[in-house]
Amino acid sequence: MDGDGTVLGEVTLIELAPRQQLSEDARALITTPQAGQQGNSDFTASLRAEVDGPGVIGDVIFGDPTSFEFAAALPLQSETFREAIFSQVANVPGFFTGLALFNPGDQAAVVDIDVVNAMGELVGTAQIDLGAGERTSKLVPELVPDSDGQAGGYVRIRSDQPLIAQQLFAALGGSGIRLFSAVPPTVVQ
Repeated sequence: MDGDGTVLGEVTLIELAPRQQLSEDARALITTPQAGQQGNSDFTASLRAEVDGPGVIGDVIFGDPTSFEFAAALPLQSETFREAIFSQVANVPGFFTGLALFNPGDQAAVVDIDVVNAMGELVGTAQIDLGAGERTSKLVPELVPDSDGQAGGYVRIRSDQPLIAQQLFAALGGSGIRLFSAVPPTVVQ
């Protein structure tokens, strides 16, 4: 699904035998020209996988699609939350912290984002609306400008609808990203 919840192509059915593995570039599973073209380095989307039996696990690897100088992996997420914590903030020169939020539901979500410093003080807050099937990914200072320059602390996400989310960290070096990490949330509720 695209960031606005638009389905990007037809459902792809894949049959896996016991202990069989599938490794596939996500673009190969999407048939629409706007997202599925090879060479489209700006390709971003949410992937929804549904299975009809137990024991299927998976992950997503993402990062620099050409030189592979940086990459991160994250297990496919099945647990939604209404409140969660991301236990790191690094918005200082040479680092950045980003959030990706996805509303897998059929109703729009009102999402509160709080950034707290290392001493437990609220630095700033934001409220965003995330429509049914929508996703957003932004740097933390784009969401909560007062967190720019902050090192340490945490981000709390609260929503009136179940969400899926991840946090991204990166350290910058000479020619770009040198370290890249993806982190699932600590679910509170």
